[in-house]
Amino acid sequence: RGMRLVNDLRELGPGLEGAQREAQAAFGDPTVFLERFVENPRHIEIQIIADVHGTCLALGERECSIQRRYQKVVEESPSPAVGADLRAQLEDAAVKLARAVGYANAGTVEFMLDEARRFYFLEMNARLQVEHPVTEMVTGLDLVREQFIAASGGELNIEKRAPSGHAIEARIYAEDPIHDFLPSTGRITTFEAPKLAGVRHDVAVEVGSVVSSAYDPMLAKLIVHDATRTGAIAKLAAALDNYLVGGVVTNIGLLRWLAEQPAFASGDTTTNFLPLHFRAEILERMVDRELAELAAAGAMQFLSVQYEGSPDPWRTLGAWRHLAETRRVSLSGAVIEVTWQHETGSWLCRRGDRSALVSPKGNGTFELATASHRAKYAAWLTSDGVAVTQGGMVVAFSLPRRPTDAADAAHRHGGESVKGSVEAPMSGTIVKVNVKPGEIVSAFQVLLVM
Repeated sequence: RGMRLVNDLRELGPGLEGAQREAQAAFGDPTVFLERFVENPRHIEIQIIADVHGTCLALGERECSIQRRYQKVVEESPSPAVGADLRAQLEDAAVKLARAVGYANAGTVEFMLDEARRFYFLEMNARLQVEHPVTEMVTGLDLVREQFIAASGGELNIEKRAPSGHAIEARIYAEDPIHDFLPSTGRITTFEAPKLAGVRHDVAVEVGSVVSSAYDPMLAKLIVHDATRTGAIAKLAAALDNYLVGGVVTNIGLLRWLAEQPAFASGDTTTNFLPLHFRAEILERMVDRELAELAAAGAMQFLSVQYEGSPDPWRTLGAWRHLAETRRVSLSGAVIEVTWQHETGSWLCRRGDRSALVSPKGNGTFELATASHRAKYAAWLTSDGVAVTQGGMVVAFSLPRRPTDAADAAHRHGGESVKGSVEAPMSGTIVKVNVKPGEIVSAFQVLLVM
């Protein structure tokens, strides 16, 4: 199961060792085997379900090619690359495999599909997978119910059926695509899923849930269904436009970008899709930082902001302060002027020649309105300031803090204490150390493995 791509023979030894280490840690077995290298493959899987009475059905394919770190991001059914003949071959191979081992359960047989439409067995997952809802949407079956029937020794009473329409699932992750998809942790302050026809949500969190590094970063699954693939993509984009999550960074902005990509629309989706098409700066360019500043400055007035070391009640009362007050807010060096508007119950926020009205909408959400733009967003306090969502992305701002003796000491002495050290961007375990204290090392030498 440990997977490593070896580019030349000099990498074979370390690559084999790394794959064995992953396999041992995950499965208690360091065995690895060599596989055919398939360039620009598609990840195609067949949903099967079987009972102990001899029934074994294949329920069509799902394409799960859009991935990061070998983990799926978007799944769809049917695959734009699979026609009726190829589907029949894939289903036949999956059923033969299941029958050969006397399998009785719901399960998934996974294949890699090359550019010549040849397929190769990858693995079998003896369970329902995260993406099973797309199969449910196009078949009308409740796979969880059918799995219970099979598991209890019952006889399946379903018929093989052709897919009806098209379904797409997008995984909502608590991670930061701009910073190499690092997991994001924190407490969920806002969670609003859109209520649209043909849209399903499988959600694992609610407001108040704590997202930690101890679990998979997936928060929810967004599943859409339409008569055509084009319609399903449009429905996916509309749903993402109305998805609000506050408290953590998510991949909603990446998914919204993906829904507009011509390569996705044309079905040109291989496992190299994100490495080929996505760059962090794409999402960075989609942020209107000045507009985000106005949104953050306005939201702050409704949030309880307590400056470190300051007991001043006028800084914590939100809108319940002197209503005629006009004040200046400093966010990451930008200065925004805010003025209470009694008639509208909102704050007028100005910076230079740009201005916006910010109003509370409940559950950690706010509305920002300019002369030409109106949008709902989430906002929450961070450890050093405030963060807002914009187009599915998170823009964070720091607030000025009065220096304390402890902070001053840390600033003065921190430089020497951390010189030459490396700080990991997320929690992990050191599994191997290749050097000893006092050893002379060369540039690019591997010192340890985390």
